[in-house]
Amino acid sequence: MKQLPQKVQQPQQKGTGALAQNRQGMRSGDEVKRPFHPTTIIQLQQQIGNASVQRLLAARPNQIQRYEGHEHQDLGDRSLDELHQYLQTDEGKAWAKQYGLDPQALTTQIGQDTMQQGGHIRLRNGVALTPGEIISLMGDFYGSWQSLDNAKASEIGSSDKGGGILGVMQQERHGRISGSQANAQYEQITGGRYLQLAQHNDVHFARQNKQEWLRLHEEAIAKARDAAAAHSEDDFQQALLIDAAGGHFLTDAFASGHLFDKSKLMVEITRYLAANPIRAQNPEMQTYLALVDLHGSSDQLVLKNIHDRLNVEGLEISNAKGMRWRTYGDNRLRNAAETQHIASLAIFLSRRQIEQTWQGNPPPNAQEVLDLLPDEASIDQATAQAIAYIPEAARQASSLLYRSRGMAPTQFGSILGTIAESNLATIGSPGRERQIDDMLRSSERMGSGPVVAPSFTIASWE
Repeated sequence: MKQLPQKVQQPQQKGTGALAQNRQGMRSGDEVKRPFHPTTIIQLQQQIGNASVQRLLAARPNQIQRYEGHEHQDLGDRSLDELHQYLQTDEGKAWAKQYGLDPQALTTQIGQDTMQQGGHIRLRNGVALTPGEIISLMGDFYGSWQSLDNAKASEIGSSDKGGGILGVMQQERHGRISGSQANAQYEQITGGRYLQLAQHNDVHFARQNKQEWLRLHEEAIAKARDAAAAHSEDDFQQALLIDAAGGHFLTDAFASGHLFDKSKLMVEITRYLAANPIRAQNPEMQTYLALVDLHGSSDQLVLKNIHDRLNVEGLEISNAKGMRWRTYGDNRLRNAAETQHIASLAIFLSRRQIEQTWQGNPPPNAQEVLDLLPDEASIDQATAQAIAYIPEAARQASSLLYRSRGMAPTQFGSILGTIAESNLATIGSPGRERQIDDMLRSSERMGSGPVVAPSFTIASWE
């Protein structure tokens, strides 16, 4: 990515106007008792303007932490088909038998599954969705199954025909739009609900995700029992919807970046930041970190960095069935074939219990599904690892702001957000330090006096 910087002469203030003075006065190694001193806000006002800073101060930055939508979708749809094929191989049969599963029975059950044969779950609003589509929509786009059940068809969209949330999801899957562009469209389609849900995501993390699945699963069983008694196909469809909605949290339980106990981790992050306030390695980024701190969101930056690192690195986990494997997280599902097999099996068994209840069979045992999820030892191990990553995650806070700059127009509006994105693209660039050093040497060599570093990127191209 090449960048064309615009040289902007900013209003100068004593001690901050000239590049050399700024550079000498804000060395990252300096002792700063309060890194979020109000003077940093003044510096940002010089960079992007007073009105823009006031609007930034009024907005709360959000961090999105989730499986990619199409990954949730695949775990509910495509991965089950792959498991079905796998169980018919010698390797798959041996895998199933090793953990007390009957490969022949499972192959037959999956083969007879209506959804696996291309069936859909019908919502009250008339929309027909696959289990995977419901899993991908619940939680990240709809806060309850009721809101999804009553959502407008145009908002939900279609994976095949495009439009709506599902249409954007497919564009993101195939790389036609970037993650930031997808997030912007999701926010627009949902009327601001998308980022609001991202602020309240505790239920997506261990151990709450398991509890949320169980709550919805039990609700679905009760609905299926009532549907059977009333011979109501509509109520049975709703029971399937509720269970598929719970599948979102079931799949979250397998993501390495969601395996830690968030409440415990946040206590440790808060304790660490109280003794070690975040200080940018690049002093120009301190102004943005000041805004984050004023919103009380510094801990969220640290949390997001830990979440992202665990997703990439993965974690060795185990479950009550004796299975041991390495799982990964958001946008890394392709690296975890074992996770795809086990998670899709859990989703299938969960749905099968709803169907069995509808058919009048004895009450199912949810433990059949829970035994497939990562166990308590895995959660404790993930939590300990996450806590150990806190210092490095705090050091990389400004890097996260730089990487997330594409979200600025979505969070702060097209005008202000574009200004902030452009400013971050310039001052947060990994090559910024070298750029400033080169300008200083050039200024000293030519005797041209103090110069102002560029603060904005006005064009970029591949």
